[in-house]
Amino acid sequence: MKQVKSIYPNIFNGLLAKYQQSTTGFFRGLESGIDLLDQEEGLGPGAVETSWLYDLTVKPLVAEVHDIVSKEGGIISTIVDDFSIVSSFDTMIEALNVLVRKGKEVGYFINFNKTQYCMSPVYDKHILQSRVKILIDLGFSMDMIKIHPDSVSLSEDPVNVQKREEEYGFKLLGAFIGSDTYIQNNLLKKIELLHIEKHNLINFPYIKNRYLLIKFCFISKFNYIFRTQYPQHTNFLVDIFNNMQQELTQSLFNKEFNNLEATYVNEITKLSCQLGGLGLRCQKITQYSAFISSITSCIFDLSKSFPQHIQTGGPENCFNFYGFTEVNKKLDSSDNLLIEPDDKLTEAIFYTASSIQQSSEDKIFNLHDLNNVNSIISKLLNTLKSINYKDPDSYNHFHDTVNRKPNQLQSHLYNTMSQTLSDDITQIMYDKIPTNEIHNNKNFFFQQLSCLTANQSNIAGSFLTSTSQSFYNKFSNKEFSTLLCLRYNLDLDYIPTNLPCTCNRYNKVTGIKQPRIVDKKGFHICNACNADACPTMIHDAVQNVFAQAFKNAGCHVVNKPSVEDADGKLLVPDHLVLGNATESGQGLMIDYRHTDSGQTNPLDFSEHMLKSDTE
Repeated sequence: MKQVKSIYPNIFNGLLAKYQQSTTGFFRGLESGIDLLDQEEGLGPGAVETSWLYDLTVKPLVAEVHDIVSKEGGIISTIVDDFSIVSSFDTMIEALNVLVRKGKEVGYFINFNKTQYCMSPVYDKHILQSRVKILIDLGFSMDMIKIHPDSVSLSEDPVNVQKREEEYGFKLLGAFIGSDTYIQNNLLKKIELLHIEKHNLINFPYIKNRYLLIKFCFISKFNYIFRTQYPQHTNFLVDIFNNMQQELTQSLFNKEFNNLEATYVNEITKLSCQLGGLGLRCQKITQYSAFISSITSCIFDLSKSFPQHIQTGGPENCFNFYGFTEVNKKLDSSDNLLIEPDDKLTEAIFYTASSIQQSSEDKIFNLHDLNNVNSIISKLLNTLKSINYKDPDSYNHFHDTVNRKPNQLQSHLYNTMSQTLSDDITQIMYDKIPTNEIHNNKNFFFQQLSCLTANQSNIAGSFLTSTSQSFYNKFSNKEFSTLLCLRYNLDLDYIPTNLPCTCNRYNKVTGIKQPRIVDKKGFHICNACNADACPTMIHDAVQNVFAQAFKNAGCHVVNKPSVEDADGKLLVPDHLVLGNATESGQGLMIDYRHTDSGQTNPLDFSEHMLKSDTE
């Protein structure tokens, strides 16, 4: 508070008043439920001012440590009370001594039981033994000191390289840093925990809430891993994540799938809701878009931490990217723009950009953009500026729908690639329909393709895009699963299969007229019924259902009112809905007309989309 008063006097009184008030906090997750906690002074955990005040308090200490480690090119990075330092051994010891000695003055105490030290390679046994002793005397425990796999043995016994590789690394903000073996082993442990969460979700009794938890919580963990780890470390996870997602997705439908249905559902539901899916993401596309977006979004901060490697200029909100230093040197000494990557980071950027170029059909990168890592990052920064010109360096969060933060880079990359994926799926389904069955509504792929194109609109998936808990509470489990099954033209066991139509067909064997059985999805009524009265009766019944639904919502419904057009001719809409039908309270006229969908080619997408917009 002394620093606030001296540096920010205008807000001192407000913070002091809040600081002196008592606060009621709470504990969650206890067997007794939630217990309250009275806090007599200070700011409660989670308050924005808490982190800010702490950063303000430790700022002089961090500045002093920075001055020490920066002499030899070292860095210190802090996130509230998590300090990370990279430096030579002697400088590191000097910095740690300052933190131990002066940290207590500002409330910073190193917990050596949780502090890990990863050593660089040491090839002299006496030097290694001396350094380990210094660290232990400082307060480190032996299991927190990670000796580099290439170092000499600490004793007379031979080096167990495999054991060192398994232990060499640490965890920072959920990301694993260290040897390849350490990272892979810890990611496998993470998978075990995710499998437990997956089974808990499948057993969660409320299906619509399960959908929300899967979409906005569970699979977001996949995305975080892809953003914070190199693709070479996460390639093996893509199939694992897709299989997890497949099990969770099928649990939402509450039915048994045959192989054909399972394949269709697993691929379609990965698309965004607007493209006819459930917004559950294709994990391979997520991996591509996540890593390279993460690097691009923090390229300015990386250049400040590593100015000798990455060159930028200008303010953070409008900086210029000059490129990686080593790449610039090679470009200056050669007329060839093709510069091969020579380190782990540039290799990962090249790999991801090449994969994106192949997956997006040159819609994001062309081959010239892949000449070198500088041209790749420059292209992404220009893309980010074009979709978010006000704040080109904003943090790139990821949302699957185009109306939620479309100005973020990962969303843009993902949506572009997923559109290509959607086009490929549509073409594959179309190719599976034999030429002589192109209008046969009994063909499985004909039916699925018709439903898919019908679902490709904001209106068709509106019940899936709400994030309101109260909205989803309106659905029972059966209602929600039924909606999903109908969305993807899947059979429902509780719909009867022996309903006869009023039309008659001649039996090709006996020559006798007999009733035609109506299929579950109504394709017979829409396209194949030869009795005009039958579609009309069905249409009238559907009208009554809609009318009752509007009445239940508090609207006044008038059946078939007489309305004249400009020429004095009578127009007879099926229903007129009055009352609070819109947010403004204006009346809304709903005109339901029977259309002969048999005359409309379901595979003509332009014609179908016009029809969907009208609906």
